[in-house]
Amino acid sequence: MSFYSPLPEPIPLKEQSWPEGTRPLLCTSTFCFQHETYVRQCIESILMQRTTFPVRVCIHDDASTDKTAEVIRSYQEAYPGKIWAFFQPENTFLHPDRIQLQREYRAWIEAGRYIAMCEGDDYWMDPLKLQKQVELLETHPGINLCVHDVEVSHEGIPLTREQFYNVPFDGDFRFTYEDYFSNHFFHTASKVFRVPADLEFYHEVIGRVRAGDLVSNHLFLASGDGYYIAEKMAFKRRNQGGYTKSALYQDSGKRRLDWYNVWKEIERFAPKRMKQNVWHMLADIERQFVKSMFQKRRFGSALCCQPGHGN
Repeated sequence: MSFYSPLPEPIPLKEQSWPEGTRPLLCTSTFCFQHETYVRQCIESILMQRTTFPVRVCIHDDASTDKTAEVIRSYQEAYPGKIWAFFQPENTFLHPDRIQLQREYRAWIEAGRYIAMCEGDDYWMDPLKLQKQVELLETHPGINLCVHDVEVSHEGIPLTREQFYNVPFDGDFRFTYEDYFSNHFFHTASKVFRVPADLEFYHEVIGRVRAGDLVSNHLFLASGDGYYIAEKMAFKRRNQGGYTKSALYQDSGKRRLDWYNVWKEIERFAPKRMKQNVWHMLADIERQFVKSMFQKRRFGSALCCQPGHGN
């Protein structure tokens, strides 16, 4: 693959034409499942992005049974060479080997220097979003992750709090691992991050938990800083089809075990200065597990089946 010469000014991805074999500076990644209603708006919001650099638009359909794949194929045919679509033959969300099953798709999105995420039921609002984030990352090598504010829509879900994300500072700011440790204050659709140098380890840690997004954020911030742009450049939907509204997530016991496994993964690479905090988090989850078992009068389970003790 060849490298590129930047365009004199940002133009929409739809209008860009790069020599064959040009290596993308950034790859977008959109995971879809049953997103027929939303995916068209998502794809259009990606194609409207104005950049001075080449972008590969990657879309993964996780064996949807509605018309999601049909919509994606129509865009793939309309923009050949620009949209790279992968149609998973079997759903991988809960599959223990999902990273392996997604290996071809992941090779596509990891071909550049940066990855930008936008799930199929969300979309980007600012046509210069990618340009702004990449310019910041290009000029600040110590920053691994650039995020921003989002507009949140609660579709068919009661609003449980006035502000969905508790942003720790005002305006634009640089943040550290400590700032993020106990406050997940940004959404997936806002993320642009550097492709990890050790992809084998990256795949390993995100493949062993369901909340791979959370683990990956910790991994990025363990070796560099993040930067938050206080502009609403994406639209996040919270709806009944989301994971947090699923029966799996609503099962508090399984959710607590998932949370424990997440922190066990984070323990492997957390900065030494934060190890004690991770251990406290793990101990607190264990206490919650024991308490819930005693409340249910499952004393034997509480004593012998704590997370990390044979369960």
